[in-house]
Amino acid sequence: MEHFYIAALTLVILLFWYFTGLAYTLIFYLGVGRLLLMLVSVVQWTKEHFLSSRLDLPQRYGKGSWVFITGAANGIGLAYAKKFASLGFNLYIIDIDDKGLDNAKQVIEKEAPQVEIVTKIFNLANLQTIEDYQEVLDVVKDKDVSIVINNAGFLSLMQLDEVPASQVINMFKVHCMATALFSRLMYKKLVSRTIDSNNKSAIINMASVCSYSPSDKTVIYNCVKAFNSFFSKGLNMEAHQNLDVLTACPGYVSTAFLNERKALDTIDTTT
Repeated sequence: MEHFYIAALTLVILLFWYFTGLAYTLIFYLGVGRLLLMLVSVVQWTKEHFLSSRLDLPQRYGKGSWVFITGAANGIGLAYAKKFASLGFNLYIIDIDDKGLDNAKQVIEKEAPQVEIVTKIFNLANLQTIEDYQEVLDVVKDKDVSIVINNAGFLSLMQLDEVPASQVINMFKVHCMATALFSRLMYKKLVSRTIDSNNKSAIINMASVCSYSPSDKTVIYNCVKAFNSFFSKGLNMEAHQNLDVLTACPGYVSTAFLNERKALDTIDTTT
């Protein structure tokens, strides 16, 4: 009987050593695997941001085609407008700021006199029906629109209980409803031009780093920017073969959106 207990104990010890060794082996190889995945990600990120050449946007989307931009009187929207105009794209830009929009047009015409620029004053918070949104787009219904940039937005730095209820509604209208409906109403036109020609089309939606990390006094803003981010990801899954769907997620940018300082006029077209 004593020999039996010794044998059983020996077997337990051997099994323990075996499975412990197996566990350490699995942990080792899993660790190596995770390390390799991290290295691959670092290499891809480095290639994407530092080693890849810039896209030839006129070749990809069609030089002389039209870019529709909301909230383009200043800040990031104006920077997009100036960049695309410099590349030979025509512009249809809208904003609630009539003086700012006139100034933007004058500035762009001086820098890119060869392009055509159409401006319209619209308050996206006042759009109520599908017909209202379609009216905005009817201005370029006969134009070759290749890119839609849903950029318009505003921010209220207040506790939720201090934000006027009407402002909460307007934030969803401007950030979410306008983005979703302009994308929806332009979808078939953008996809069809891609199918019928060698040029791609694109929708660019403005999200924010706030969509990843909520903070106080920007509760609603965080939510609408998270919507924009998820909307872009889902739309990209649906239409990636025929349509470029991009999301911009800037952090703090010195624009009139937050203060009166001059906008940082930088757009990265690196692939």
